[in-house]
Parts: sequence; structure tokens; C-alpha cells
Amino acid sequence: TGTPGGRTIINTVLTTILNVIDYGMNAQEAVDAGRMHHQWLPDRINLERFGFSADTIKMLQAMGHTVNEGGNQGAAQVIVFNQKDNMLEGGVDRRPADGGAAGPRARRVATTGMIVGLVEIAVLVVVVWAMVAKPGL
Repeated sequence: TGTPGGRTIINTVLTTILNVIDYGMNAQEAVDAGRMHHQWLPDRINLERFGFSADTIKMLQAMGHTVNEGGNQGAAQVIVFNQKDNMLEGGVDRRPADGGAAGPRARRVATTGMIVGLVEIAVLVVVVWAMVAKPGL
């Protein structure tokens, strides 16, 4: 999984991965799912317009969250190995007009943005692990 998006890269990549692993979505469903972003300050949740139900938004607001509905977040492209069918599945983000995912014949050198995204994910994993392993840090 990869995406452009600056401060929203981690959220977009992580939720796409979780959609596949935890919610059993296929590659395309995971990419198509609505996205959200919260970065601590400003203290608000940014949701993609039409990505979440009115009930979900009301529940978040009832819990005291400030919710902002806005435009698209990121442009994820994902390739998932479907072990059951022994094949690769591509998920193409339809948010931008030029999205695309390619299989094993595509040869692409990692760009700086991709490397930064991977480092950000690694940092997120360490932070989440520390919070679980040592609550109260």
C-alpha cells in the first residue's frame, strides 16, 4: 500500500491495511472505503465527505469530537496477495483521475515519498507497540 498525502499518509496507509487484515475487505474495497484523519492539533476529526454514515458522524459528535467533513484524503494504491486463490489483487484509488496499480512485472524504483511513508509507518508501529506494552507512557 502506498499513497501521497503529507500528514495523512499514515492514516491512509494504515486504514487500507486494516481494512484488508481486520475487516476482510478485498484490495478494491479497502481502497474505496471512507478515510478519516486526526493529528492531535487542531483537535478535530476530518472525514471524507460521503465516506461515513450520518449515524457515525452523530456518534462521534455525541462523544465530544469536532467533526469536519471535507474532500478526499490521499490516493492509495494497493496490491494484496490473495492466498486462497494464489493471485495478486490490485486496488486502484478512484479519487484521482490518474490512479493505477500494477502487478509483479512493474519495476519501479522507490521514491523518496515512498521511503518516508514506510518510515512513518514504522514509527507508528513502534508508538502503538509502546502504548500497548507500557500503558501510561
